[in-house]
Amino acid sequence: NNLGNAFQAKGDLESAGREYLRALGLDPRSAHPHNNLANLYRPRGSAQKAEQEMREAVRRAPQSLPFHIQLGDLLLQQGRVDEALETFTAAAGLDKNSAQAERGQGEALMRLGRTEDAIRSLNLSLALEPAQWEAPALLGFMSQQAGDDAKAEQFYLRSLASNPAQPELRQNLGVLYLHQPGGREKALEQFRLC
Repeated sequence: NNLGNAFQAKGDLESAGREYLRALGLDPRSAHPHNNLANLYRPRGSAQKAEQEMREAVRRAPQSLPFHIQLGDLLLQQGRVDEALETFTAAAGLDKNSAQAERGQGEALMRLGRTEDAIRSLNLSLALEPAQWEAPALLGFMSQQAGDDAKAEQFYLRSLASNPAQPELRQNLGVLYLHQPGGREKALEQFRLC
């Protein structure tokens, strides 16, 4: 498994995959090679294989919070929001202080149109991990959709302070500025930074 990680870090994905499979042959009960295979398949567009491996990792290590979070994120990425919410809820049951479990629940609830529940989960996530960028980004988006531009701006700026390399956030902030009196220059600045 460690050799697979070394190959993956070098960008040799084929050798990494072989080593993860070899690690499974040595210890078929291990969850980590399944997790690593999922992380190998996911960016390569093999969502079905990634999900299968991630589910196997969760099955083999049902108390692993990171595995639940990764599975939930994968399901969200696939648009399977109800399943993602179930997975993030299970993750929150493993650790009531998991900012990522709350963030995942909040995002799933937002996509399901359960705005008040989403805001509650996202605010809790932010309270648990104030330096993150994900929850404030989602709260900014929801505030912008609700027409509360001042609150949206606050959340977007907070998110960008934690992670300035988010072109989608800069674009949202630019659009927000475009609709404000005298905001054209501020909007152009955000668009240039995309």
